[in-house]
Amino acid sequence: MTMPQLTIKISEKATTALQRVAAARGRTVDQVVEESLEIAGILAQREAAALVDRARKSSDLSNAEALELAVTETRAVRRGRR
Repeated sequence: MTMPQLTIKISEKATTALQRVAAARGRTVDQVVEESLEIAGILAQREAAALVDRARKSSDLSNAEALELAVTETRAVRRGRR
């Protein structure tokens, strides 16, 4: 799967920290950044929105019911990671 490339400017200290964490975990810097976004809840919000969209398209749920389903599923996923 091709992933878009993003260029950001961060401090040398942050760059070094990312590289050290990636090396210690046997991961790439990209993977560490993605994991950090998930932990911060940024990617989880996008996943919840996708769940709401899928629920709306495939069922007769109201917006409130679809949102409740998305929140429930997101919390279940988060519990599974910890």
